Amino acid sequence: MIVRGEKTIEGRVAYRSLDRAQEGLPLHFKQGLPGSPVARTLIDWTLRAETFEDALLEVRWQDAIPNVGKFDDALAIYNRIYPPEKVQEIGGVVLLGFTLQDVIRGNASV
Repeated sequence: MIVRGEKTIEGRVAYRSLDRAQEGLPLHFKQGLPGSPVARTLIDWTLRAETFEDALLEVRWQDAIPNVGKFDDALAIYNRIYPPEKVQEIGGVVLLGFTLQDVIRGNASV
């Protein structure tokens, strides 16, 4: 979805490594399979919140979970990936808004 430009928001639990994420920095999204495309993006904004519900209410949530018709279904997807107990343990969530710059096909290095 990122490679096609359909998804422009990434949500994660607020791992310390995400403290470095800020506007203007590059962010690369790789699929797990060797030779898969790599989406090169630039971070437009970051948003921190206590829960995914709080965060998704602040943005156009369809940009985080495209092709889902209801807010509750989008929230359920995040809660399956990152259970609320994990979110609380880590200390909240981060949403990263980004713009797709280009896509590298195959095994090109980034």
